[in-house]
Amino acid sequence: MVELKGGNKFSYIHRETFPNVFKRVGDNGQDDEFRVYIKNSVINEIDEYLASDKTKELGGVLIGNAYKTSKDIRFIHITDFIHAEHTEASVSRLTFTHKTWESIGRKLDNEYEGKIVLGWYHSHPGHSVFMSDYDVFIQKNFFDMEFMTAYVFDPVLNQRAFFYKLYDKIQKIKNFYISGDYTMANRDIENIVDDSQTVNEFYGPQPNRSGFSMAWNIVLLVLVLISLYYGYTGHRKAQELEAKTERARVIYLEVDKIRNDQNILSQRLDNFILEMRTPKTPDTLRSDTTKTP
Repeated sequence: MVELKGGNKFSYIHRETFPNVFKRVGDNGQDDEFRVYIKNSVINEIDEYLASDKTKELGGVLIGNAYKTSKDIRFIHITDFIHAEHTEASVSRLTFTHKTWESIGRKLDNEYEGKIVLGWYHSHPGHSVFMSDYDVFIQKNFFDMEFMTAYVFDPVLNQRAFFYKLYDKIQKIKNFYISGDYTMANRDIENIVDDSQTVNEFYGPQPNRSGFSMAWNIVLLVLVLISLYYGYTGHRKAQELEAKTERARVIYLEVDKIRNDQNILSQRLDNFILEMRTPKTPDTLRSDTTKTP
């Protein structure tokens, strides 16, 4: 579990209005209880990065803040991102290594003070947009806070979607909003922090950075254990399959030998029957007689 900004007691920033919308993406039906806003330049840069290599999955984390309106409507505004470096990836799997989390934690500390991780993003090159069992596991266990989301983009099919957890189920968000590129002005924000307020007053109690690093180390340990488990299971299954294949080969050879022996016996039986049915000529009888003592 990743604990950020006071864990599950995170205090939303209160806003009177939503961000200025540049474009609405989705089925245009009723909005979810949870809304996602993302800056136009951010989603464009993320998509461009995810499309830069279609031979493997790429990813990273989403940065911004979580808000609540005066009517208690929850939403997040994604304003930045951090690409995941030093990953282990294939066309259908992406693993964040220890170096990946170290790099993310360092950049979050140095470049995005006052912002939080809002979730993660990754590509599905050529196999459509959905949350695999592995993705769901990562979302539920490492990005499980109520405001965290997952963005999936298929650069081959040009499909994209956001997902979030609702009542312990991961589901696709019906609509998401692309906001204009601007810095949110104080006139649009209610109860926004001013120079006299401390960070604790604004966000609530803050965990120390050592706790943050420990959380990422726990994430890494769990991912390593998962990789070892699947690696061991796959190796064991491969050995079992090899043994079954060898047994099948031996059985096939035995069956083939039995089949050949059966053919030989059948041929001998046919010759014997043919010989018994063939009438004997006088010469044959005389020859038989002479052979008799």
